Amino acid sequence: MCAIDALAPASPQGNVTEPGDAAWEPSREDRLILHALAEDGRCTYDELARVAGVSEATARRRLGALRREGRVRVRAVIEPALLGLPVEAVLRIRAVPSRAEAVAAALVESAHVRYVSFVTGEHQLLVLAAFPDEPTLHDVVTRSAWLRDAVSVDVALVLATLKRGGMLAPWLRD
Repeated sequence: MCAIDALAPASPQGNVTEPGDAAWEPSREDRLILHALAEDGRCTYDELARVAGVSEATARRRLGALRREGRVRVRAVIEPALLGLPVEAVLRIRAVPSRAEAVAAALVESAHVRYVSFVTGEHQLLVLAAFPDEPTLHDVVTRSAWLRDAVSVDVALVLATLKRGGMLAPWLRD
């Protein structure tokens, strides 16, 4: 499965930044190209051209410009189990307030962590992670160095994923 991160400029670190160019408005052709790619990230330039009503060269040029401007990033969405990581968990972490950024930085460095966000509410951090087995998950939530700055860690095992990276699970599609 493929997906598109579109319509937001990227920082030099590759993160999507705050919308700074509020005046930028994608053209009709750009929107059609982006929607086609969101549906199937493997679309050829010829298919994109047909959908957008432009030449293949124009579709190639427009997508290239959007990528260079940091408005589009193409990424693969892969099921973690295919990578030997069948155990997925959602962690909600309450950290010592002055240490929340340090906890987040440590989590970002973990090979098991796929997603980290600061959130509002009882917990400051929301983490999606994937592991080869339950003992590895146990080690991460009981022996990691960042735990000394955590007040609590709520762990929920993912039982089934219905949508990932904006894409419905294969068994839910038409």
